[in-house]
Amino acid sequence: MTSDEYDKQGQEHYQNGEYEAALNAFREGLARFPRDPDLVLGVAMAHIQLGDYIQACELLEGLRRRSQGWPDVLQGLAECYLCLGQKSKAMSCVEEALGVQKDAEFLTALAVILYRHNQFKEAARCYRRGADVDPGHAPAHLGYGVCCHRTGNPGAAVEALRRAISADPSYWEAYSYLGNLLYDLRKRGESKELLGKIPVDKLWDPMAIDRLLKLYAGKEDREKKRLVEIRRREVERILQQSRERGLLDELSEKLDRQVLKRPDPEEGAFWKGRTGAGARAGAELEEALARIFDAPCAFDDGRRPKIVHFDKALCEGYLAGLTRFMADQQRGLAARKARRKEDRKKLVETADAASLLFYGAEIIREMHKRFKQPIIDKSLIGKLANALKRYKIIASASPRAAAAWTTATEALRA
Repeated sequence: MTSDEYDKQGQEHYQNGEYEAALNAFREGLARFPRDPDLVLGVAMAHIQLGDYIQACELLEGLRRRSQGWPDVLQGLAECYLCLGQKSKAMSCVEEALGVQKDAEFLTALAVILYRHNQFKEAARCYRRGADVDPGHAPAHLGYGVCCHRTGNPGAAVEALRRAISADPSYWEAYSYLGNLLYDLRKRGESKELLGKIPVDKLWDPMAIDRLLKLYAGKEDREKKRLVEIRRREVERILQQSRERGLLDELSEKLDRQVLKRPDPEEGAFWKGRTGAGARAGAELEEALARIFDAPCAFDDGRRPKIVHFDKALCEGYLAGLTRFMADQQRGLAARKARRKEDRKKLVETADAASLLFYGAEIIREMHKRFKQPIIDKSLIGKLANALKRYKIIASASPRAAAAWTTATEALRA
C-alpha cells in the first residue's frame, strides 16, 4: 500500500467515528512511511478524538516546525490547547490560522471548536470572517447569529439568522433557531410564520415542535397541528431509540455503532443486574460500557475486554456513575437495616456489582495509560476513592465482588 492509501483508509475510519481503527491505520502507514506529514496529522487528529491531547500536541507542534502556516495543524493545536486549559496558546494558533486561511468552511470549523469551549466572542469573529469571505456560506451566518445570541445581542442574532436563510432557503436549522428566538422575543406571529415554513419531516428540534403546537391555536390550524403532533411522537421515539439529546445544530451522545449491532440485548449485556439498589445507576453504566468496549467479558478466564472508543468524557462519566452506583447500594442496604453478610452478598450479586467494578478497573487503567497529564477531574477521582473505601465491607460479602473491588482499588492507586 502507498502512503496515500493508508491515509485514505484512516480517513474513512475517522469519518465514521471509528477513531481507534483510524489511529491504527495511520500508525500502520507511519511504520512504512515515517516522515509522511499527512499520516502524522492523521495520528494526531485521532489522538484528539480519543482525548490524548498531550500526545497530539507533541505531534502537531512537530508538524508546525516542519511546515509553517499549515491550517489543519493550527486548528488541531487550537483544539488541544483549549482542552488542556491553555487559552493563550490556543488563541495564538487561531490568530496564525486566520492569517493564512481564507476558506469559509475552514473558518467555520475553527469557530465551532471555539464555540464548543464557550469562547463565544472569538468564535463570533471566526464565523463573521467566514461570512465575509463567502456571503453564501449559510453555516457561517448561523454560527455568528448563535454567538450573538449567547453574548446578549439578540438584534444582531436575528439579522445574522435571516442572512443564513437568505443564503440557503432550505437551511431548516436556521429557521428553527430564528423561530425560537423570535418566540422568546415575544414576536409570536413572526415565529409562527417562520417555524411553519419548516417541512414537517424536517422538524427535529423538540422546542420548535412544542412551540408550534402552542402557536397553532386556531381552527384554521387544526390540520397542521395534527401533523405536528404526529411528528412530535415520531421525534420522541427516534430520540429515545438512539439516545440523541440536544438537537439543533449538533447531536451528541450517540450510541456507539457496535451497540446497534448486538443482536440479543440480554446475551450482549455488559451488566446483568436489573433491580434493587443501584439499578438506575447500573443501567446508565451499561450504556457507557457499550460505548467503550467491543463486547462483554466474564473476567473469569483471564481475558480482558477490548476498548474500541475512549475519551475524557466517557472516562469521567463512567467513574462518576460507578461512584453513584456504590452509594445507591449503601443507601439501599441501610434503608432495609440489613447488616448480615447474607444480605450483603445478595445485594452485590443480584446487582452484578462485580462486573461494574471489573470494568471500572479496566477504565482506570486506560485512564492512567492515555492521560499522562492530570486532565481527569481530580475531585471525581477523590470521590471514587472514598466510595470504594466505604464499599469494601459490602463487596467483601461476595468473593467475586471482593476480587473486583481489590482490582479496582489497586488500579486507582497505580
